[in-house]
Amino acid sequence: MLSQSRAHLARQVKGRLQTTQSFCGRSPFRGAKPLLTCLRDIRLQNLPFTSTSSLRYNPRMATADDHRTYSIRQLCREFGATARALRFYEDKGLLTPARKGQTRVYDARDRARLKLILRGRRIGFTLTEIQEMLDLYDRNDGNTHQMAIALRRHRAQIEALKQQREDLDAAIEMAEEACAAMEARLKEQRPDLLPGAEEYASVLRERLDHHHHHPFKLRA
Repeated sequence: MLSQSRAHLARQVKGRLQTTQSFCGRSPFRGAKPLLTCLRDIRLQNLPFTSTSSLRYNPRMATADDHRTYSIRQLCREFGATARALRFYEDKGLLTPARKGQTRVYDARDRARLKLILRGRRIGFTLTEIQEMLDLYDRNDGNTHQMAIALRRHRAQIEALKQQREDLDAAIEMAEEACAAMEARLKEQRPDLLPGAEEYASVLRERLDHHHHHPFKLRA
């Protein structure tokens, strides 16, 4: 397992170095900064509920992706979100896109925050809880404070989701028992009222009518 992880990390570093070379027009092995940048990006991608916005901006550490901008249509297509949702998150202060005339321009920080917002919503966090965790990114403590709080909240949410799953399973079981009891009673007293009985009766009538009109038709 350790060797596989190291091999995966090596492939990621190699890809980052090739990307750096293509943008810089020189070999990435002439200095240590491109390698440090690659390792930083890989480390951040593997951290749960973290974002590059948690780091203090350093132009020397910025990669090409850090300077990329996105339109609202591009982000909606990438994350399967709606433009209305992105505008709603902007109204709530979760996203802060720049403006170019009437057009919203999102940067890498907005994209990272949107990714975390959507992930948090899928987990079941409220927008207030997501906002509180996102705000902790501005603390200059290497994200440790943010991760400690996010970890506790994720653990608590896991327990809540497990309880909801147990409640749903119990509700489904009760509903199935009720359906079985009602179907048994109807089967004895009024089978014509059972679900699907009307469709069955219609098919049966069609077959009887067909037999009445062709009483001597031979079977193939």
